[in-house]
Amino acid sequence: MEQLSLADMIEFTEKRRVKKRVLASDRMISDLLCYEPGQGTPEHHHVGEDEVFYVVEGRGSITVDGERIPVEDKSIVFSPEGSKHSISADEGSRLVIMYVRSPGRPPTTKN
Repeated sequence: MEQLSLADMIEFTEKRRVKKRVLASDRMISDLLCYEPGQGTPEHHHVGEDEVFYVVEGRGSITVDGERIPVEDKSIVFSPEGSKHSISADEGSRLVIMYVRSPGRPPTTKN
């Protein structure tokens, strides 16, 4: 069993979003993403992996297969296997997201 504090992992830089590994196994991967206002992750997809995004804090949007979904604290968004998705923080708001990707293979595209 492993217990972590997401609050202790949150970190921001002006250059680009910060990505930190939360947990990993053969069956899942989880990372924390921290965005300054206006930062984002470009559209990409994962072959053979579902992905769930949980908004820890902030406001922004997650786009899945062309549908822009506004998100805020405690929002959850599901991106099924093969779906193109992207993330962006709203201007004027930092955004912190934790995602879980399963079955946990290494990414097939660069984020």
